[in-house]
Amino acid sequence: MPTQKIRRNNLATESAADTQATEIARLLYEKGLESFLRVLDAERSLYAADDQLAQSERDSTLALIALYKSLGGGWQTASAHVGDYDNTGGPQEVGQDRFRGSVARPKLLQEISRRN
Repeated sequence: MPTQKIRRNNLATESAADTQATEIARLLYEKGLESFLRVLDAERSLYAADDQLAQSERDSTLALIALYKSLGGGWQTASAHVGDYDNTGGPQEVGQDRFRGSVARPKLLQEISRRN
């Protein structure tokens, strides 16, 4: 299993454990058995774990995008190689998206979603 995936799984487990610890601390506080400081500390740990998890997911996504870019992107379709013409057969306007309707973009988004 890749290192980033292991790290993300560990962070997800930590986040789940911190969520449970926060709920327990809140219940103990509501029953008068613990101070509110314990609740705040548990929430701080939870938010830190959630932040690390989000950063890990971002890093994984950016690494996947960098891989696609380094392999040539996979952004062009066969029709895009023919020339710079839009769907009407006329010349493409400057700044117009020449890869509109590309099949590669949804595949990339599916791959990113599947990996997360």
